[in-house]
Amino acid sequence: MKVDYSSYNRHTYPVIIFDADGTLIYMNESAHRIFGEFSCGKHKCHFIFRGFETECKNYMNCVCGREAACLNGKASFVREAQTLSGNAFFIVERHRIQESEHYMEYLYDITQTASSYIDNGWMTKYELENMMLDTESSPYGHSAKNI
Repeated sequence: MKVDYSSYNRHTYPVIIFDADGTLIYMNESAHRIFGEFSCGKHKCHFIFRGFETECKNYMNCVCGREAACLNGKASFVREAQTLSGNAFFIVERHRIQESEHYMEYLYDITQTASSYIDNGWMTKYELENMMLDTESSPYGHSAKNI
């Protein structure tokens, strides 16, 4: 059954939807402006975010990774990604779409904050990207304010 996700084009923040193995299903206009044009049904999540042609190396934070099955239906984490304007950091709120094998990712740009943490020696890129954020105790859509 084909699902129409075009209603997510009204969101000003990037929304990306992947299937269970990390293949792109949908990308809204905001995401296209940040990441460029990618083909639905062809590109994998690690290719979009990292430019990797091969298997993703960051399993915890990748839909296609071996550890994805262990993740809750809802998770938030920090991801560094390649964008059209250079590397950027995002808080990713991942939600499994009910009665579906698809995962929706909302992205919130925290590049300035993350760069400040790194530049001041408070955290490394590795520490940022391997930090899981608590979405259960924060109101939906506001976890980006907690970093």
